[in-house]
Amino acid sequence: MIGYEEQGIYISADDLLVAASAEMAIGQLPGSLYNCTSGSVKCGSVVPVDNFARKDDVLTSIAFKLDGKGDLFIIPGMNDNAENNFLSFRANFEFNALSDTDKLNPNILGSYFSLINEDVDANNTVVKTSSINLNKLQGVLALESQVKMQKDTVVFDNKVDINPAKSLNQVFRTELSMSTMPNQMQKMADIAITGGSIRSNLGITPR
Repeated sequence: MIGYEEQGIYISADDLLVAASAEMAIGQLPGSLYNCTSGSVKCGSVVPVDNFARKDDVLTSIAFKLDGKGDLFIIPGMNDNAENNFLSFRANFEFNALSDTDKLNPNILGSYFSLINEDVDANNTVVKTSSINLNKLQGVLALESQVKMQKDTVVFDNKVDINPAKSLNQVFRTELSMSTMPNQMQKMADIAITGGSIRSNLGITPR
């Protein structure tokens, strides 16, 4: 459901499934010159055009699946004061509950978040994969985010509230698992967080 309210745009989904997988890398754009003058034979040479297809600069991979229901409120900046004129997001997400049978089944991950490391050889072939995972995510999370455009910086202010209603039925729960061998995941711990907030502030300044 999508609706327009006085302050902004409201989006609600009673059956929401989001899944993604991506790599995080640090490097230079294909076709540019390596930004160094000494210390490497690559200095001054051109970055390969297939650089994005290689794993040389990959720090880690991220994979996640979110299965549940949620709503999102998008509030555009409509204030004459530049300091208070920013784009805001407010969201709530409730993970689908797992049955007692599913909780005990190691093959059912439910909603999850994974950080994955891939070791490659000289031929850029993956020889070993390991990961740390938060599986069987349950509970309720609330997000407040602000995107502020300043003179030379884009600032992201974020806050995640865990169990915002402070209800015993909405406590955030997850399993911490690790995998060091293909298709072998070892459960390390059960985690339960009854409430609290996580805050972050990120500023991006173009060069």
